[in-house]
Amino acid sequence: MRALSQIRSSVVRPALFSAPVLAFLAAAATLPAFAIDTEVIGGAEWGWRTDFSPSFDPSVYNNHAIELGAVLKADEGVQATIVAETFSNVLDSNGNRQRTGLYDGEARNSDLLSRRPQVTLRTVQLGWNFIENGLIGLGTWHYSAAPVRNMRMWSEAKFNAAGIAEHSVAGLGAILADGKFYIGSPYDDVDGEFNTKDGAFTFFGTYAAPLIRKRSGNLTVTPYMEINMGGGRQRAWNMGTEASWSSTWKELSYALDGAVGYLDVRNKPVWTLLAEPSANWGSFSLGTGVYWAVLNGKDAATRSAELAQLDLPVELFTYVEPMITVHPKVGLSLPFTWNNPQFDDETDAFATTGFACTLWPTEGAELNSEVRYVSRPMLADNWQFAINAKLEF
Repeated sequence: MRALSQIRSSVVRPALFSAPVLAFLAAAATLPAFAIDTEVIGGAEWGWRTDFSPSFDPSVYNNHAIELGAVLKADEGVQATIVAETFSNVLDSNGNRQRTGLYDGEARNSDLLSRRPQVTLRTVQLGWNFIENGLIGLGTWHYSAAPVRNMRMWSEAKFNAAGIAEHSVAGLGAILADGKFYIGSPYDDVDGEFNTKDGAFTFFGTYAAPLIRKRSGNLTVTPYMEINMGGGRQRAWNMGTEASWSSTWKELSYALDGAVGYLDVRNKPVWTLLAEPSANWGSFSLGTGVYWAVLNGKDAATRSAELAQLDLPVELFTYVEPMITVHPKVGLSLPFTWNNPQFDDETDAFATTGFACTLWPTEGAELNSEVRYVSRPMLADNWQFAINAKLEF
């Protein structure tokens, strides 16, 4: 089973005008090789689906994120990074732009097709590779914890994860082999604005520790911690641990990825649990997963507020996807998912059963098309057709 990875980059102040950004990137890509080494980086993710009502009237939803940037490498390990981005967004109740969310219905209509796209300067960073696999720098850094690897519907919203959805911090960052550490002011990029709170402070640290490296199997444990002070975020702190075990038995390869989060919500912690077992046997693979946020609220309104503070859209989901690889570049699968966004609201639970075809045309590229039947206990069932595409370079 091929997991859908997420694009990650680092930043300083967003810009409101796209022309200077694109001009800089074009100039950077044409710098002479003898003056400075230039590496072009970026990626794109695009999702489109049509929901058919019982009368087969289509309703179309789009979601996208596109990044383009360059890494300029000088002597002595000094480097500068700049990345521009455009992403689908909607207007909230206050008229401010925000990224399209997961399961948002009409809110998933993409700016890419409906209005002129907003281009933001996502990354400006100055760093120093002082040792091999070691980078220290100033800028703005993005991080998340406990990514959901194999559930395609979850990955349609680029910035969701089971532990910490993507957060950003402007300040000092250090990447040391398998460790990442960021210290600075928390911020959110809303409508191209660089929004921070005076006196707010954030620390994030994580380290992937390879505990077992043997023929019998590999075990990596990755603890993480985020501390917020000064009221920059609703949660004062959270912590957790990811774990990944992989092994083989005869011709069977199998893995168990999981995570446990202990998150601060109004001073009453919430547990989040994620388990994603997977296996491969020749051309057959099986991906499964279950996620559960153990909330404290006794009613739907309180539990909804907890989910909002957790930056998570659902309380529970599970999925199963068997796949046959009919060609090294073609896979056919039967994905099944069950979602219960809130236990106390019986109207929002739904299940999807589908047939999917996944293509891997070249390294870093993936295209998936899927026909789904959506079953909802309190609403009419309907059919969906969805396409998701991803490219990284």
